[in-house]
Amino acid sequence: MLAVVLLVSFGWMFKSQPLVSASEAVPVKPVAAGEQQKNWAHWGNTTHGDRFAALDQINKQNVDQLQVAWVAHTGDIPQSNGSGAEDQNTPLQIGDTLYVCTPYSKVLALDVDSGKEKWRYDSKATAPNWQRCRGLGYYEESQAQASLPPTRSRPPAPAACSCQPPTPV
Repeated sequence: MLAVVLLVSFGWMFKSQPLVSASEAVPVKPVAAGEQQKNWAHWGNTTHGDRFAALDQINKQNVDQLQVAWVAHTGDIPQSNGSGAEDQNTPLQIGDTLYVCTPYSKVLALDVDSGKEKWRYDSKATAPNWQRCRGLGYYEESQAQASLPPTRSRPPAPAACSCQPPTPV
């Protein structure tokens, strides 16, 4: 009996499955000037992780015309020892800065227009195998304070900058 179930299950893997397709084209909604996205501050763009950016500069008609604007090198050199360092992160863009981390837990801040390095942080973290940095976290104090209940006391705001640079996670 078990052999019959396994044989049927194995055969089912090769059966043609129907494709799901849209019954009509989804209309592209133009982005209003006040709704244009400025930052990609979370792994999935929003705190809900929806991975959508309300931008309309790149579309089906011009995507094939895109060209490389710039290339940045982190300085990390892969090792052929089998431990496999890999880039597996989603960069964050805050204003005119792109934040990226390397498999060796270095954080780089790059100018979004030129790719020029603004600054770099080396955590000096080590791991014997499987070097990865899967992403960065971004924290802005003004957003956090706005979400606090009004009855809770708030610490004084820092004088210069209310943001913290991204850190490897």
